[in-house]
Amino acid sequence: MGDIPNIATTLNNLANLYSDTNRYELAEKHSIEALDILRNLAKKNPLTYLSYVAMTLNNLANLYSDTNRYELAEKHSIEALDIRRNLAKKNPLTYEPDLADTLGKLGLFYFERSNNLKSKKYLNEALPIYRRWYEKYPKSYAEKLFATLALSAMVSNDNPCPFLKEALSVAPNEEMKQAVLEMGAACQFE
Repeated sequence: MGDIPNIATTLNNLANLYSDTNRYELAEKHSIEALDILRNLAKKNPLTYLSYVAMTLNNLANLYSDTNRYELAEKHSIEALDIRRNLAKKNPLTYEPDLADTLGKLGLFYFERSNNLKSKKYLNEALPIYRRWYEKYPKSYAEKLFATLALSAMVSNDNPCPFLKEALSVAPNEEMKQAVLEMGAACQFE
């Protein structure tokens, strides 16, 4: 089994390279091959390999989204989410950030497909996780919390101002603060 995990890693790295250079067929082929290897490894040692299965599923979801195969993108994202939820229940310190990232990506995925109800569902689940991690590590989580708050404001049907006010308070730079001020022109931030 020694080289098999390294082969899966190499296949994933190649898939990312091919995806970055718009060679999607090769990226898909290598990702699927890596996923098959990782699924087999996870059957024998789930604690070690399930997180890599979820990562590969996320990579495939991104690839499918980039190539307008949205049903496959959704399917792979949901499977990755299920794995990350289970991992985060067992070990939140290690896996909660990955769970929040997957929830945020699903929120964006549904926003881009004009499904604000589903988008809001996933963003509402991601926000408390990002808030907890921002409290502990503000420099590391400011951008993720900011982006999730800004997107939450965009999908909010009733009042985006509380999301924008919080986004303004965590904005990691002046450019992001200015973007919030423009988005929230009708909000009173003082």
